[in-house]
Amino acid sequence: SSLIYAGVGIKGRSSSEAEAVFAEEWNRNPRGRECEIVSGKNVPQCQYGGDTLGAIVIGDSHAAAMVRAVEAALPSPSLHVLDWTLRSCETVSGLKMEGDESFQCGEFVESAIEMSAEIENDAPIIVINRLSVLFHGRNEAPELDPKLFLTHPYSARSPEYIQEMQSAFVNIICRLAESRKVYILEPVPELVKHVPKTMGRALLSGKDDRVSVPITAHIDRSKEALQAIQQASIKCGAVVLDPLPALCSDGHCWGDKDGMPLYFDDDHLSLRGADLLIPLFRTAFD
Repeated sequence: SSLIYAGVGIKGRSSSEAEAVFAEEWNRNPRGRECEIVSGKNVPQCQYGGDTLGAIVIGDSHAAAMVRAVEAALPSPSLHVLDWTLRSCETVSGLKMEGDESFQCGEFVESAIEMSAEIENDAPIIVINRLSVLFHGRNEAPELDPKLFLTHPYSARSPEYIQEMQSAFVNIICRLAESRKVYILEPVPELVKHVPKTMGRALLSGKDDRVSVPITAHIDRSKEALQAIQQASIKCGAVVLDPLPALCSDGHCWGDKDGMPLYFDDDHLSLRGADLLIPLFRTAFD
């Protein structure tokens, strides 16, 4: 079983088309583990590219999934991207998780802000988060009450809770904007279903099962996140980047393009999916 897992299945067991779809589950940043921050107090200087700083990417695992696309968008191979990403850590200072004292997201964000201010290079910082988690939790594993909090735990995602989270996010963007230009990527559509597995299993049965979510459903889930991003744009001068034109059409946001998955699970873009955003990231360097 270990050999089957290591080989991502048994080659030849299914059609080459199905095997290619299943394999997209592993089409992700190969340096993800190497560059992963395991402690909120230790921010590694993980670089992608040349010798000169060209951009900083800060955020959670969604940011880690897209950092190579930002690297590809740099205007020169002599430039590099700094990877400041921490899983399950949206870019909000002071963020805590109920019942988990080891959760050091707040410390990581605070240290990143301090480091950003100390870097003399004026490279832009690109903020990428699964921001809707702050306001609704994970849609693939619904939570009845919020586990994340700032000042005190809440029993529900009340208007007061939402406003506190929105204000905290805007505050961080304004602090980052004091030392460099800030770009914020709006939320990437979350498809709930595991895209490669859903498509691959359908192909095994001789079907063609595309995974998608209506744009209206995505916007509804992202409403509070989009409000916070818009506030940060108005108050702090952050530039907003919209990924939907690259990922959505005909009223739906799709999990594939030309029959190949764009996600390696249900909400993280694969390298193939992130590459669709390269033209969008290039606008940060125009």
